[in-house]
Amino acid sequence: AALRDTGYPFARVASARYEVDHAARTLDATVDVVAGLPTRMGPPQINGARTVRPEWLESMADWQVGQPWDERTVEHYRERLRATGLFSAVSAGAVPAPESATATDAHAASDSETALPSGTRTDSVYTSPVRVEVTEGPQRTMGGGLRYDSTLGPGVLAFWEHRNLLGEGERLRLELPVWDKRQEGKASFRKPSFLRPDQELLAESWVRNETSDAYDQQAAFASVGLARDLAPGWRAGVGVSTEGGRIEDTGGPERSYTMWGLPLSLRRDATDDLLDPTRGTRADLSVTPYTGVYDEPFNVVRSRLDVSAYHVLLRGRAHRAGQADRDDWADKSAAPGNGLPDGPDGRLVLAASAAAGSLSG
Repeated sequence: AALRDTGYPFARVASARYEVDHAARTLDATVDVVAGLPTRMGPPQINGARTVRPEWLESMADWQVGQPWDERTVEHYRERLRATGLFSAVSAGAVPAPESATATDAHAASDSETALPSGTRTDSVYTSPVRVEVTEGPQRTMGGGLRYDSTLGPGVLAFWEHRNLLGEGERLRLELPVWDKRQEGKASFRKPSFLRPDQELLAESWVRNETSDAYDQQAAFASVGLARDLAPGWRAGVGVSTEGGRIEDTGGPERSYTMWGLPLSLRRDATDDLLDPTRGTRADLSVTPYTGVYDEPFNVVRSRLDVSAYHVLLRGRAHRAGQADRDDWADKSAAPGNGLPDGPDGRLVLAASAAAGSLSG
C-alpha cells in the first residue's frame, strides 16, 4: 500500500516465507516485494459511459498529469464517481506497461515522448493513464406510496426522478404529495460541477394549498444556492430563498405575507462510507436569517444542528479475513482498478443521532 501511494502502482508481494521457533516463541517473516515500474499519473481514460459525458467525468479528476502515482488520489476519484449515483460499478487503476517498457527502460534516458497505446514514457519514467471502467445504472426512478398523518389525514405520494438530465449528472426530482388537508407540488434540481469541479448548484421550489383546523394557506416557495467542498470531509453552502402567500386564521381575516431568507450550512463528515457508514461521526449545522412582512415587518433566525455517530459492535467477514484477503488482493493487483476486498466490515453497527434547533426573534 505504501508503494502504491508513492509512485509504484504495480507493487506486489512476490513471495513470503515464515519460520517459527516454538521454543523461543518467535516467528521470522521474509517477504519479497517487487516494486514494479515507477509510474506517473496520466489523464483519466473513461470506458463504459453511454449517456454520461466522458468529458464531465474527466473534469472530476483532481491530480496533476505527471505527478507520481498515488493510489489514495485514485480512490478519492472512484468515490466521487460512485457518489454521483449514476453507476452500478466503478473501478480505476493503472494500465500495465507495454512489453517493451522494462524496469531498465524506465530508468534509462528516453529518446522521445512518443505516445504508446496503453501509456507514455516521459522523463525516463512510465506514465500511465488512469483507466476507469464504469457500468451505468438506471437513471430514472418513479414511484408512489400511501401515507397517513394524524394532522393532515390520509395521503398519497407520487414522484419521478431523472439523475442524468443533461448528460452531466444533473438531477431533477418532481414530487406530488397530496393529503386530505394539504396538497403540494415540489421540484428540486441539482447541477454538480457547477463552474468548478467541487461545487454544486441547488434549486428547489414548491406550491401548497392547506386547509387545517387552525388556518388556511396558499403559498409558493423558491430557493437557489451553491454548495462547495472546503476540505476533505468539510462542505459549506449558501443561498437565497423567498416565500409568499396568503394565510387566513380561524375566525380571523386573510392576510398576505412575504419573506426572504439567506440559508447558510456547514457539514462535517468523518464517517468511513458516504452511503453505508459503520464508524465515525457526522454533523450538520444550518443557520437561516429571515426578513419579511406579515402585517408588519419582522426578522427571525432559524438554527438547527444534527449530529450522528456510528460504532461497530460486531465485525463482519472482511475484518476477520484480514491479511488473507490482502494477500489475495496483492496477487491480483496487476489488473487495473483493483482495490481492497469488498465486504461488510461491520455486521452490527450502533447508530445514534441527535438534533437541536432554535427560532429566535
